[in-house]
Amino acid sequence: MYNNRNYFFHFFYQWHQFHASPSLDLLRAFVAGIETDIDNSISEFKNAEFETETLDLDDERMPEVIRFYKGLDEMSWDLDTLFLKHYPSMRRSSALLMMYGSLENELDLLCYNAQKFKKYRVDLADLNHKGIERSVAYLEKVVGLDGIRQHRSWGELSKVARLRNCIAHANGKIAQDDKINDYIKSRSDLSLICIYRHYQISHICIERGYLDHVLQCMNEFTLHISEKMNSIKWD
Repeated sequence: MYNNRNYFFHFFYQWHQFHASPSLDLLRAFVAGIETDIDNSISEFKNAEFETETLDLDDERMPEVIRFYKGLDEMSWDLDTLFLKHYPSMRRSSALLMMYGSLENELDLLCYNAQKFKKYRVDLADLNHKGIERSVAYLEKVVGLDGIRQHRSWGELSKVARLRNCIAHANGKIAQDDKINDYIKSRSDLSLICIYRHYQISHICIERGYLDHVLQCMNEFTLHISEKMNSIKWD
């Protein structure tokens, strides 16, 4: 394959049309399916007949009726927040990790093919960066695609990457002084929630619309890279 110049010509000049864009189409359909499943789960919760248990705490207080849903009790958990916010966010968080991984894979493949075709001595693995930052650094420093980071979509994807890392490495738990706080506060489709009754731990909550926003940023960014690639001679 790597000696097939026709393959490389079409790969580099039509990368967005035949590689990045189809991947985004699959992700859009996947996200749409997730949102449908979330709507169904929320409707099920809102229409559910909860199991209840009456607790006699002591002689001085009235008995308290406790709701249960799917084995969880509202003394320990904020059930409304858990099923209306947190569980939907968990589904969207999983999708976000997949979306980020898909973008990283497409950019890595672009770098790999560029190295094979141009016979660059520097390998992608030689760079110390991680994630899409590594691919972008390779495209800029080795391939020579200037100005990739100047596009507005790169700044937003960098914030998405920090959000993704918090979800992947800290299970979405966030401290009060976490740098990602400002980004969350700046967006109406992100929020912080607390699902525990007994102690305060804030979780990132991905609301409806955020995944569509990320997909749009990914599309703009890959189009930007494709335009830069078309300025290089791949023959």
